Amino acid sequence: MGECTIGAVTYIMVAGLGSIITGIVGTVLYSKARDQQYEYNTRTPCLLLNKISNETCNADNSDRSFRQVTPSLKDCYYDEWFFVNYPTSDGTWLNSTIHETMSSAQRPVEIGQTYPCFYSRKDGTSVIWQQDSHITGKIMLIAGWTGAIISLLCWEPIVFHLIDRECL
Repeated sequence: MGECTIGAVTYIMVAGLGSIITGIVGTVLYSKARDQQYEYNTRTPCLLLNKISNETCNADNSDRSFRQVTPSLKDCYYDEWFFVNYPTSDGTWLNSTIHETMSSAQRPVEIGQTYPCFYSRKDGTSVIWQQDSHITGKIMLIAGWTGAIISLLCWEPIVFHLIDRECL
């Protein structure tokens, strides 16, 4: 057993496990984004009627106003509610609210202006500003499962080589 090394087997196992985890996470992210894009597939102009913003910071920044918080500080987040009016595909005008929680500065919008948004095909009163991108999930899905397959293909010859040398 002294002349045998199982480092390659360990490496393939770790790489394979990491690839499988990456593939699973990518599959979940891709599936969620794809489902959202399917549900919120109708783009429409949203008229911004009103906006309410709430800033929450940790204890160090609790006494600062929004204008004094610099973009480099990452200890605040912003809850924003946007009250919008928009037409659906059948010509009906609906009122709804878009809620966002962000860690960066507020969305630069003006009341009375129209911005593109997407409403739900299941529930016309559910509306979002933008669809999630499925690119990250798709890349993780492809890279992860490709790595898992390559690891499995490499695993068999290495294990058989170690068995032939009576290492396992």
